[in-house]
Amino acid sequence: MNKKELKQEGPGNYFEGNEWQLPTDIRIVSMAANEFRERLLELTWKEEDIGWLELAFREALINAIAHGNLNIQEKSEDEDWQAAALREQAKSKIEKSVHVRLDLTPDKLVIVVRDEGKGFDWKKQFESAGEDTAKTSGRGTIYMKTFFDSFSYNEAGNEVILVKERDHVAESFLKIGVDIEKIHPNILRKLRLLNKETQTFKDEEKAIRTAQALFLYYEVNFPNKKFTDQEKKTVLVGTIFTDIGKTGPRNATSEQEKLILSIFNIESREHGKEDLLSIQEYLQRYFPEDWDSRVKELSFMGLDSNMTMRRFWNMHTPWTLEIISGDGVPPEAIAAAAAHHALEGINPQNIIGKDGRFTKYFGDNISFSRDDKLIIILDKYYAARRRGKMTHVQAIEFIRKKIKSNEQFSDDSEFEELLNNLDAMISADERVYEA
Repeated sequence: MNKKELKQEGPGNYFEGNEWQLPTDIRIVSMAANEFRERLLELTWKEEDIGWLELAFREALINAIAHGNLNIQEKSEDEDWQAAALREQAKSKIEKSVHVRLDLTPDKLVIVVRDEGKGFDWKKQFESAGEDTAKTSGRGTIYMKTFFDSFSYNEAGNEVILVKERDHVAESFLKIGVDIEKIHPNILRKLRLLNKETQTFKDEEKAIRTAQALFLYYEVNFPNKKFTDQEKKTVLVGTIFTDIGKTGPRNATSEQEKLILSIFNIESREHGKEDLLSIQEYLQRYFPEDWDSRVKELSFMGLDSNMTMRRFWNMHTPWTLEIISGDGVPPEAIAAAAAHHALEGINPQNIIGKDGRFTKYFGDNISFSRDDKLIIILDKYYAARRRGKMTHVQAIEFIRKKIKSNEQFSDDSEFEELLNNLDAMISADERVYEA
């Protein structure tokens, strides 16, 4: 039997859609694992993660076929479970199936594998200590524990649920060369919350990729003006932290963070049309069922419910400075992140002096300069494209008008040059924005 090719029985394809009914044939495992791998690649999961996730998925299928449907409890020392399964399959045709349900996204994987066997006492197995990864028996369980964030069985023990969430924060830190171990856990937790609850962190990921493309654009087209290594680091790291203040003050409770985020997460507003609404009026409009309890919690935080929404939205900038100061974030990036709404005249703790120099120590970032300005442009660009639903041309014009409306920066040649080159780069290849 093991020398024959596995052929599809019945109509359709084994791997159509997200719900598979697979035969009790150990040879199906490699085919299913390959399909699983291809889907993760399409969803842009990292190659190094895919290998381990695929391995754990294989083990879940092997368990379902060999231990579940074939009820193999023991094997000889000179064979593996695949060989044992082939031996049992050769004796007679098994009518039972293995059922797989997949919910795969770029951010999260949920996999359910169910066999039609009698199950097993998984509670007893979990209670046993001293598992040895060198043993083939129980190895699948260890792989599932190790490479998925969570896994659980149904009561009978014939269905396993595997869950894996992608850590975009850790991936981003790795890409830009920041040691995540040096960053305070509270900051990382807030960034992960921002990624989970909003689209903001994804905007920042896109802005980072666009910045890296622009660095290369300068190297090719304007080598005498190319960005220095320090400028690059300031832009990339500063971009990650620009909107961390949307989780609220540094010491906000978990519930308060979610409350603040829920308000920032309303993205149906048109630019400027709701600026003069009070917080209370805004909450009554968008949270009619519990606006009053939200107002009370904000008041407990010291936020006046009569405050205008424009003032409230602007508060995320000083909150950003408060959160990332002195907790492992490179000092150059602290200034850059905190200055990202300078065009609106928001200058937390007056860190930008009248002469353009920073009034506090931020490492080698001594003045508001090209790297800080690029962060502002990218922040505005992605806000305009996604939240404002603007085209590229509209977004560039929106930023240009924003710069011109600021008396301090209306004739700033660095702002103009950065915006013109961003415009030229994306106009030549829209895929830079879509990456």
